[in-house]
Amino acid sequence: METGLISEEYIKNNHWNPARAHALRSAFASLLRSQGVDEQDIDFMLGHKIPYQQAYYQKEGERLRKTYADVMNVLSVYETFETVSDLEKRLREQGKIINSLVRQNVELESKIRELERQVSEQGQVIDELQKRDVEDSPRLLQQTQKERPELLKFIEEYKI
Repeated sequence: METGLISEEYIKNNHWNPARAHALRSAFASLLRSQGVDEQDIDFMLGHKIPYQQAYYQKEGERLRKTYADVMNVLSVYETFETVSDLEKRLREQGKIINSLVRQNVELESKIRELERQVSEQGQVIDELQKRDVEDSPRLLQQTQKERPELLKFIEEYKI
């Protein structure tokens, strides 16, 4: 109906399905013609008998697939597909995005390695400081005990 080959009125007035094989083949050929596909390509796709003078007509498979892919958006029943050139363009754009993300990932990995190195160095410094504190603890304890009486006297004197 959307192609204009079958009217809604025609469908309502007939009790059989108007989308029979002949109608579908005819619609297929009409849509291909409207997109400028070569008549020999259309006949080949429909499986028509090739005239005697063209008996040795051989289609290159890849070119025929590309021709079909280029008009597939017109032939689609459910949704419009992108053309091959649109898909190739989108693929190139996505490739650029992927390359950019890969570069960013490499930069981030480098920064992470640098941060890990800095954390490791800080951990070593902390370990060293803890060792010193443990070694200095007895000395600091003795010094505090010596100063304790003076500190108590000071507190008593000024009633802190």
